[in-house]
Amino acid sequence: MNVSLKKIQNALDKLDGAGDAIEEINNAMAYLHHAIDLMDDISVKGKDNIDALLGCIIGVEMIIGEDTDGRD
Repeated sequence: MNVSLKKIQNALDKLDGAGDAIEEINNAMAYLHHAIDLMDDISVKGKDNIDALLGCIIGVEMIIGEDTDGRD
């Protein structure tokens, strides 16, 4: 089962009294989106470095639960 912040957020949306938890998840997602934006400005040379940066971006996207285009 693939769990992401987006899926947790969607599940919490269905529960009464989960507003604070949802707000914290939204904050975490905003920080992670900002991290991806910052990674866009990193320039790397060499296949290993490119692979490492791409792996970081993909990992953050998996945690968030959407790709850089904002699709689920």
